[in-house]
Amino acid sequence: MRWLVVAVLAGLLPPAFVAATGGADLDLPRALRVSFYDTLPYALALAGTLAAALLAPGPGRARRAARTFAVLAFGVVALVAWSGGIHGPGFRVTNPLRPALVGLGALALAALAGRPRAAAASWREIAAGLGLGAAVTGAVLAADARELAARLAAPRASEVQAATPRDVVFVLVDTLRADTLGGYGAEPSPSPVIDALAEQSALFERAYAQASWTFPSVAALFSSRHPSRLGLLAPPDTKRGDSLPVIPSGAPLLAERLRAAGFRTASFYKNPFLTAGSGFERGFDVHEHVGGDDADGHSGGQLVGAALRWAETLADARAAGDRAPFFLYLHFMEPHLDYQPPDAFVPAEARAYRGPQDGSAKKLHKARRAGNAFSPEDTAFLEAMYRGEVAYLDSQIARLRDELSRLGLLGGNTLFVLTADHGEQFGEHGDWEHGDMHVENVHVPLLVYGAGIEPRRIGEIVRLVDVTPTLLALLGLPPMPDGEGRSLVPLLEGGSLPPLPAVSELGWRWRVSADPFALILERDRAELFDLASDPGEKLDLAQERPEVVAELRAFLDAHEAAGKPVSGGAEAAKPLDDALRERLRALGYGE
Repeated sequence: MRWLVVAVLAGLLPPAFVAATGGADLDLPRALRVSFYDTLPYALALAGTLAAALLAPGPGRARRAARTFAVLAFGVVALVAWSGGIHGPGFRVTNPLRPALVGLGALALAALAGRPRAAAASWREIAAGLGLGAAVTGAVLAADARELAARLAAPRASEVQAATPRDVVFVLVDTLRADTLGGYGAEPSPSPVIDALAEQSALFERAYAQASWTFPSVAALFSSRHPSRLGLLAPPDTKRGDSLPVIPSGAPLLAERLRAAGFRTASFYKNPFLTAGSGFERGFDVHEHVGGDDADGHSGGQLVGAALRWAETLADARAAGDRAPFFLYLHFMEPHLDYQPPDAFVPAEARAYRGPQDGSAKKLHKARRAGNAFSPEDTAFLEAMYRGEVAYLDSQIARLRDELSRLGLLGGNTLFVLTADHGEQFGEHGDWEHGDMHVENVHVPLLVYGAGIEPRRIGEIVRLVDVTPTLLALLGLPPMPDGEGRSLVPLLEGGSLPPLPAVSELGWRWRVSADPFALILERDRAELFDLASDPGEKLDLAQERPEVVAELRAFLDAHEAAGKPVSGGAEAAKPLDDALRERLRALGYGE
């Protein structure tokens, strides 16, 4: 079985090398995806199957059975390691440790029949395995680089030229409430890097998302249309087996506009809602769902590694004379559930906690289903773990900044935007996560940095649907046709704009944020808050100020009546397969 030693070493070296150097899933020719994450489980699984084969008892039926099981397990584990999982009718294998148990079980059963006999590999087999692994690693990385270079070099006809061509780095942080950042008042701040960026940027103090969950919020941001116009209100029910939502084809997106203007476009994301077939891929040369940890552990590092792999290829293209501007979009999943940052970023107060929560969606949802009250210690622990996720995110923003600067891709002419799709709640209004319309769920950070943009704090209410028109204006491109947002360039230049309320939508829940009030409607129930005197929305004034409720209801009615639904997209709904359903449930959807 010495050939197995060679095969294991050769098979382990590529994922080990890529993961150790902060790489990412690779795109190879003919649309082949190679997932090189979770290296340690793969290593343990393959080592287990190797041990089962080499340490089986002496000659006889038991040894043959152990080797047979080990070889089968090795094949399954190798397939999972290289493909990211196997799926079929009635079965699903995505964790390499499970098939590894087949080999280890075979070893245990065989050991009962006689004394195991060690079969050590010679240095020749080890050297051959390492050499073959190095060759495979080099070949895979070279093929990936060629594939990315081919996408960057793909010919395209520029329909319209940007009057002010500038590179754009757009960072969207999933589930980041504004008041967690030092720039928005957090003390102590978990985000010194983002805070330093905020001091050099135009910081919008009151930016509101148009929805409190990812898909409609990001769709509204990039289409400049409200979720109701796009037919995107309620999340899919993963238990019922819904299809994934799709952005209607009649709504052009920012990436499409930029690619048509000659930009190189790339998107790297962790949230499964943005997967190919959702519509978010439209306009991107590269649209990569980065493997590994979805929303915990080293998720952010994996995401940045993927983006930098693309950036290195782009830097090579620029060194060869390519001067096309680029649009790079990163969608981080910190600090979304699970609140489980790398160990180095777990705050001291969280380490001292001894309660039932561990920061996972599973434990949080179990307590909610059981109707268990969250103690002050539980809440403090979860908030601390959330801040730890933000601190880890901050470190990855620093890594992204430093590496893009080193590659010459973050110069004085670059626009850098940071925002969030929605916030998060920790029982402030009796609930958790982000399922309602209160301020902690829809108030998001918004920073715009770049040459010609003076650092300033902007206090006017703005909306995420305004971001795309603003970027198009800064780039000298025509506005989005039928877009509902407006350019914020006058505010960036120190001027003013007429006040305009922000509308947020979620199924049967609606919110109007209109200085100084916020109206929240849920079916027949209305809540009214004075944001100036009650920024945390603790005191409901709906009964005391019925005239304000009526005024804001009238505005919302006019908003609904003025809306023109966008056509297309419904017929192309993406089926919710088992793998995607599992990933969404792990993030808390459908629990």
